[in-house]
Amino acid sequence: MVDYEGNFAPGTLIYFVIKDESPEGRRKKAEKLINYLAKNAYTITLAVSLGNVRTLIEHPGSMTHATIPAEEQLKKGIDPGGIRLSIGLEKVDDIILDLSEGLAKI
Repeated sequence: MVDYEGNFAPGTLIYFVIKDESPEGRRKKAEKLINYLAKNAYTITLAVSLGNVRTLIEHPGSMTHATIPAEEQLKKGIDPGGIRLSIGLEKVDDIILDLSEGLAKI
């Protein structure tokens, strides 16, 4: 796989947790980030499926694992502030800019 400039660009999946002292606070911040990026990002698309040439983002707690009760999610290691980001072929500087702007909003 190569990016638009012909550079080698293997797919990457990143998981990170939004910081806050409480699980509920992490969940709210994660959802705020997801909502901001879904409406405003140039390079990041909100999606449940994470396999694509585009950069995709999802909040497992409210998307892919939404049917699992919150207490069970915690027991299984699914943090309420967890975010999954599947890196696509966009220019890395554009992805970083979108993420930086989104994180600044929370």
